[in-house]
Amino acid sequence: SDVCSSDLAGVIRDSTGNLYGTTCCGGTAGEGVVFKLSASGHEKILYTFTGGADGGGPLYSGLIRDSAGNLYGTTSGGGSFVGNCAYEDNGCGTVFKVDASGQETVLYAFTGGAGGGVPYGGVIRDSAGNIYGTTYSEPRQSSHRWSSGGPAEEKQSTHDYVGP
Repeated sequence: SDVCSSDLAGVIRDSTGNLYGTTCCGGTAGEGVVFKLSASGHEKILYTFTGGADGGGPLYSGLIRDSAGNLYGTTSGGGSFVGNCAYEDNGCGTVFKVDASGQETVLYAFTGGAGGGVPYGGVIRDSAGNIYGTTYSEPRQSSHRWSSGGPAEEKQSTHDYVGP
């Protein structure tokens, strides 16, 4: 079945009833979008992924939202194309932020290997603003922590684990 015809990530809701989500395909480049659906049913595309350095294919990730209205998520492709990922020809994936105006910032571009890649899952955020998530890139899976401060903040691996 076509993965783009499935609802894989779900949506989140803000206090005024707007829904936010991602699509893994579609948009002008076919690499997915971040969208807002207003309480009255009006859709607005906040960001369209290109599949390049900005990432592409936010397959299962979903979004989280901070109190300033910034949205955070992952893409399973795009980002860095120099790493050692399970799907290297499509890039190793990214952790991204989209602000209320639709400006996307890549917080981290995965390079594969020991640092992980292909982050299928979403992220969570703690009260200090750190973002946590996991990656899937054979032969190792790993969990990570990032600061939401921006690209200058480097990823820190909390531990690596080998799944069953």
